Amino acid sequence: MPEFDVIDSNLQPGLSVIEASAGTGKTHTLSHLVPRLLLDGTVDSVSQIVLVTFTKDAARELSQRVRGVLEQLENRRPEKETEDVQRLREAFPEALRNGVVRRALLEIDLLRVSTIHSFCQQVLQTEGALCGLPVMPELLAEAGDVAEKEFHRFWETNVSDNPWVAATAARHEWSFETARRFVQANLANHDAEPLPAVAAVAVAIGDIEAIPARFTNQVLHEAEQISRQITHWNKDGGPPDWAGLRQCLQAQTIAPEIFIGAMARLSMWPSQINGKKHKDLKAEADTCPAVQMAREVAALTDALHWSFLVSGLRHVHTTVQDRLKRGRLITYDGLIAYLHEALVRGNNRNALKQRLRDRYRVALIDESQDTDRRQYEIFEKIFAPRDEEQSGNHRLLLIGDPKQAIYEFRGADVNTYLSARANAREIFGRNHTRRAHAPLVKAWNAVFARTGSLLKEGLHCPEAQSALEGDRRLVIDGEPQETRMEFWIAPDTTAALYAQKAARNSLIAEQTATKIVEILQKGKLLRTDPEGREISKTAVRPKHCAILVADHFQAAAIEEALKERNVPSVRV
Repeated sequence: MPEFDVIDSNLQPGLSVIEASAGTGKTHTLSHLVPRLLLDGTVDSVSQIVLVTFTKDAARELSQRVRGVLEQLENRRPEKETEDVQRLREAFPEALRNGVVRRALLEIDLLRVSTIHSFCQQVLQTEGALCGLPVMPELLAEAGDVAEKEFHRFWETNVSDNPWVAATAARHEWSFETARRFVQANLANHDAEPLPAVAAVAVAIGDIEAIPARFTNQVLHEAEQISRQITHWNKDGGPPDWAGLRQCLQAQTIAPEIFIGAMARLSMWPSQINGKKHKDLKAEADTCPAVQMAREVAALTDALHWSFLVSGLRHVHTTVQDRLKRGRLITYDGLIAYLHEALVRGNNRNALKQRLRDRYRVALIDESQDTDRRQYEIFEKIFAPRDEEQSGNHRLLLIGDPKQAIYEFRGADVNTYLSARANAREIFGRNHTRRAHAPLVKAWNAVFARTGSLLKEGLHCPEAQSALEGDRRLVIDGEPQETRMEFWIAPDTTAALYAQKAARNSLIAEQTATKIVEILQKGKLLRTDPEGREISKTAVRPKHCAILVADHFQAAAIEEALKERNVPSVRV
């Protein structure tokens, strides 16, 4: 993977990707790339560039950084110039540079730097007729409350009114809260193909209802005969309630709650047989038709749960969209949905794409690892369509770090990024980080060098390099600490102490706070030059320490432990 150079790297028409590790200068790259695209003639005006990032604050900062680079190019103040500004000066003739930069600064307000939602909103406002939205609805921050009420109605109706669903939900402890979170998290991707494939709830129920008819007296008798030969059971084990099961099956109407419970117990029956005493009988029980049917019921109840969740998701989406339309409202997610639909399936999609292609030539997408399928496809359709042999003179550049894809809970999908990377014409890297010195970066590389270290197929960790000179390390009691990464592993003898979350958090908090106190009392921060000579040595302060936690419960425990030791801290 070649290192991306903001001056010299060739950006071909179509899709290109820059994988930029933490601290390698994504914002720097984007802010310097804008004048480079102007100077090399890729675009004629800043108005032909779209810069998209993840938050409004990031968009504001990026806009300011672009303006700052252009001002550096115009003002010629070497003491404030970045190295890449100086290289831009050397790469392009002065007359060309002065004219292009002066015009860019005059038109800087035409540069579109925005979030994905703001971009979609602007297109819907200006091209509403082509998008099938001639009048822009009122923007609603979110429809979470509406969605929650609709799902509550769906849950009550579909669980309470169907005895098979009710029995399955009670036996397998379906959680309304867990189901609600699933629906809320996936509303943005409601039209995605569910995996595994899902049947309608009615079909799933029908599959379960058909089992009792197959559970004949012969099937029951065979299993019962095996059970009578068993004299030794594992702890808390014992024979199934054969009489109760027979009574359930022979009833004129099957009681779902009794049948589902009996099948759940029967599926576990072989595991309760003492294998040392009854090895052959255990194997026979494990393969007998009664147990196989019981396990089939268990699989079908899992399928019913999945069908119920997907059905609830689709119902909530349809109902919420209907209520929004009637109220002439649109959510932030709706902005993306409308534009995506217009570009992918809309009646005027070709005219809309051409209108946007006439307006823009280049899209630069920051933090692209956090996009979802629809967000990416919006820009792909405009700037790098796969269904055309060439994308003309249009370019789509994704810059991001798939290792930092952390927003799955908000609908982001790193698989979208990986799929885009697989179709890119060029893939560049940015691996010189300015956030850590060489020894720490070396330790990082060692940890993540092995194949599959990121636990995701297609996701790898390219070797990073430090762009910082010299070193900075911790000194304890006058001894430099050569270790850059330290792992605490609880021995097996103390495993029981960490079994419960509350106890585990308390132990971790105590140990972490104690270590922080030791570092504050005995530690110094030593800075050295590239030859290893000391530049400075300062005491470690609380502001030098950062603690990353798993959840807010752990954060609260550590904060309290530090407070008890008179160490000031701020929880963010």
